[in-house]
Parts: sequence; structure tokens; C-alpha cells
Amino acid sequence: MKAPAARIEPAESSLRSVLPDPYRDLVRYKRFPPFGGNLLLSTSSRRAALSALALYPACRARAVWGQRVARAAVELFGTGVLPGREVTWEPERECPLWPELVEQWSRRFGRLRATGVFESVGAGFSALLSRQDEPVGFVKLGGAGRSIGNEREAIRAMGGHDPRSFAVPEVLDAGSIDGWHWILTGSLPAEPTREPADPPLGTILEEVQAGLSALSRPPDAPAHWRPMHGDFTPWNLRRLADGVLLLFDWERAGWGPPDADRVFYLATRAAVHGDAPPDGAARETTGYWREAILKRDRVRDSWLARGILAALDRMEAKR
Repeated sequence: MKAPAARIEPAESSLRSVLPDPYRDLVRYKRFPPFGGNLLLSTSSRRAALSALALYPACRARAVWGQRVARAAVELFGTGVLPGREVTWEPERECPLWPELVEQWSRRFGRLRATGVFESVGAGFSALLSRQDEPVGFVKLGGAGRSIGNEREAIRAMGGHDPRSFAVPEVLDAGSIDGWHWILTGSLPAEPTREPADPPLGTILEEVQAGLSALSRPPDAPAHWRPMHGDFTPWNLRRLADGVLLLFDWERAGWGPPDADRVFYLATRAAVHGDAPPDGAARETTGYWREAILKRDRVRDSWLARGILAALDRMEAKR
């Protein structure tokens, strides 16, 4: 059974008196997108909310415009303009180690607070850590249900390869204790990222395969399978304001059918934008992704799962 996501309570609760010091002056958030989104934005200051809002990897046109409108509104009128009810976040109920970890990182980087939080469907969560509302790092924390250790090894492998067509997050800290695993990476700029219009997929994926070749091949992986990112999508490949491409979320890095990353990218892009996939795909690859999609828990975005499956069907038919 999966553990629940970090518990959210109404802001009116009396938690302020019992929360550890790092949270006593920062317990209020609002959801984005409003009324059901899984990103929590700190309402402690405009700077904190804007930095957290930059984490939202908008792809669809209405999402991009919604993010822009929210940023403009916060800049002009403050965090009170954000719609929805304020909530409080209780990370120590989900992971008792959280206060200890924050204290450990604060000794190294200065006093840190979580100014943005991604709720997780499984055990754990992700959070933007800031010092005086300036982003310092992004931490992923999870139990046995999340492959934090796998992401750490993949990022380190890619960093050693030194890719030229894209960048990977810098690992600031990583570890595990009592069944919990974490990875703390460098933070993003406080400006929103965007989906690249025409990324050099061929070059990027060649470098991904080369960098991940150091990962152990599973004993049951067919001989023709190749290293892959495993979640290569428009919301994980982002263009920064300076034009640099950054590739996130390496939790599912591993081995898969040839061309698996490219097929998944085209299928997810088609699902997000409602386009027809430009290329065909082998049945082995589309079958691999159908099975993977059906195994994933996509409660928040079932529309996306349906769109990806439909795109895979069209890609297989084109082959």
C-alpha cells in the first residue's frame, strides 16, 4: 500500500505552536493551479511565491498563460491575489526526518525554508528550499516507492559524461537513512522555464545513451535494449531564459527498447498539444510504453494518460 502524500491542513489549525523552528514563520501556501493543483506556493512574500511558481513546467497554451497571469498578479498585488484557500503543510507527519535534514542543510547553506512544494502520489514529496526567499536547492525525498537513489546515480553518470547539448542539475547532497532517500540539487532561476520549440532530439538522446551506459544493465533486459532517460517529456526538458536546455527527473533512468525516449517524447508532446505524432514507432516500443503508462498512478492527469495511449496507437499504425 502506498503511503499518503504529505498531509495538508487548513491554515487556521494550531500547528504554529508545535512545528519545529524552520516552519514557525512559514506555514501558509496556496495551490497552483488553483483548486486542485499539486504545487504549493508559499504566501510568505512575493519573491517566495514567484520562485515557487517558476517550478511549474507549463506546456499547454492555457497553462502557460495561466502561469504568466499568476506571476503578473503576484508582482502587482502580492500573494493575496492568488485564488483559493490558504493551507498548511506538515512534512514531519509524512517524514519524521524532515526537520533534522533541514537543520543539516541549513548549517551548510544558511537557514532554509520550503517555499514551494510538489505533493507526491507515493511516499515522499519534493520541495524548493530557499534562504531569505532566494532559491538555494530543490530536494526530492521519498521512501521505498520512489527511485531517488536511481536518480542520483543517473545524474552523476551524466555529469561525468559532460553533455554538450543539455545540462543536468548539480547534486548538492544525497543520502538515505531509515528507509528514506533524498537528493538535493541546485535550484532553478526564479524565472519560468519553457518547452523548447525544436530541440535537437537526436543529439540529446545520443548523449543520454552515452552518459547512462555506465548504469548496470538489468539481467532480464534484452541484448538490443539501450540506456534511456525513462521520462523524456516536454515538461522535463526545459529551456531556461539564457537558452540552455535542462533535463530533469532521472528517477526512471534505465534500459529500454531502442528509440524509447524519442517515442515517448513525441507521444507526450502530441497528447499535450493535440497534434498528430510526426513519426511511426515499432510495436515493441509502443507496447513497452503502454504497459508503463497503465502501471503508473496518474490520478491527477488521467487525460494525459489517455492522450499518450492514443498517440502511441497512431505511431504504431504509421510504422
